[in-house]
Amino acid sequence: MPPTRSQAAQLVTPPLRADGDGCGKNAKGEARRQRGAPPWQSAVRLHVASPPQLPWIALSPGPPVATPTHAGENNVVNTVCVGSTDGWRALHRTATTGGGTKTKRHTFFLHNPFTTTTVPLAELEDVLDDAFLKRNEVRKVIIRSSSCCPDGDHLVAVMTDHYNFPLILCRPGKGTWTPDSCTMPFVRVIDIAFFKDKLYLITTAEDLFAVDLAADEHGKPTVTNVERIIRQPRSPDGMIDAFR
Repeated sequence: MPPTRSQAAQLVTPPLRADGDGCGKNAKGEARRQRGAPPWQSAVRLHVASPPQLPWIALSPGPPVATPTHAGENNVVNTVCVGSTDGWRALHRTATTGGGTKTKRHTFFLHNPFTTTTVPLAELEDVLDDAFLKRNEVRKVIIRSSSCCPDGDHLVAVMTDHYNFPLILCRPGKGTWTPDSCTMPFVRVIDIAFFKDKLYLITTAEDLFAVDLAADEHGKPTVTNVERIIRQPRSPDGMIDAFR
């Protein structure tokens, strides 16, 4: 096992010795002796491996981030990250429009900082408008990209706290899908995740559902089947279930 940096420093740096009065008078001589040798930091770099670089992580919700802007637009401080998957960040930009009303326009888009690719999510603006976001919030956004064309085919799943739109599926340039109002199990969903070709849901009752995904003839996302994979034990009287 290679030594740590502190251990290596002790190996390559001789300790300074103090004389009888404890003042360390030979420190100057020791410094002169080491003046012609390379600094101990260089020796440590040769014998101790540098720690691995940590991956980039985008937090949700996160602080304002620097993002690409349109020509003539200085719009950085009002853009926040609402989710991320692999190299893609889902970004939410807010701009004030109108005169005295100060209505806010909300736009969503994907941005890959590694490839500098930006994909607009204009379809989300029909649902996640200013009236929606004044009372509700986006709780999670995840992205599934096609392995054959990772920069050209995406499916975005958005989880909100609104009972009419608890889940939104969006395919850029094609359209969106939302469940019917107050439909189970979607109104009880607390977490979502993509795995292979399915979307998985966890509800407040800690049940696990698998959602089969497809696309219609126009490429618009749709759901073909919802199956419960895990069902947690229920209380005998069913009272707990009424609140889950």
